[in-house]
Amino acid sequence: MNLGDLLDRIADFEQQLDRYLLLARDKSKDNSARLVTYCLALHRRHQECVMGGLKPKALLAARTAQIKSAPASMHAKRLTIPTTAPDDITGKELIEAAISYNNELLSICRAVLSDRVSKEVCAVLKACAGVKERDIVMLKKMQGMKYF
Repeated sequence: MNLGDLLDRIADFEQQLDRYLLLARDKSKDNSARLVTYCLALHRRHQECVMGGLKPKALLAARTAQIKSAPASMHAKRLTIPTTAPDDITGKELIEAAISYNNELLSICRAVLSDRVSKEVCAVLKACAGVKERDIVMLKKMQGMKYF
């Protein structure tokens, strides 16, 4: 498996998650769920900006680099869309799901980084890990403030 394959799997999951969040934003009866969906949408854009800030040549080299797939694939399989119907999801549940999702992505980055990887792969994964760490802190602050 190469890093590009893994990133594509994650991107597929994120597209499914985006569709779920749009439904939750439009259908949830819980006002806090709608607010959380807007916050989560902003963080997705932030991650794309970080990836877009990397040099194209380095990003291409990282995507084609071979990685050991076992630990990363194990974590990737744990990425799941909430099972609660979008109409019934609460802001609290969405924050908990987002924290779980970000922790799994961080685990994927760390699993791949624990192997010998090229400097390009290292740069991509460290950039992604930094974003995930900041997102987790922000989400836990939101959770701790008990707005939702």
